Amino acid sequence: VSVAKFGAIPDGESDATEAIRRAFASGARTIYFPHGTYRVNGNIPVPPSVGRIVGMTSTIQPLKGDKRLPTFKRDQGIFRVMNATALVIEDLAFDHSY
Repeated sequence: VSVAKFGAIPDGESDATEAIRRAFASGARTIYFPHGTYRVNGNIPVPPSVGRIVGMTSTIQPLKGDKRLPTFKRDQGIFRVMNATALVIEDLAFDHSY
């Protein structure tokens, strides 16, 4: 299932956090990100139902400063994998460069 189906906009400015969470919670085994840059305001849990994430050369970036949730810990990663088995993530960049 595409994160765009749940409202994620890959424009590098819009907050895609809730749309990505809904896509991950949909029960789909494979989640894909149409090409672009997705901004998030916090850590996103990846449930055990997700086995594959396809980025299509997309980038995930935290929103800047005051647009992030105070509970967002950059050192804990953007995705929190809740699965004890293998998770495949391909063609997806995680950018904390700023």
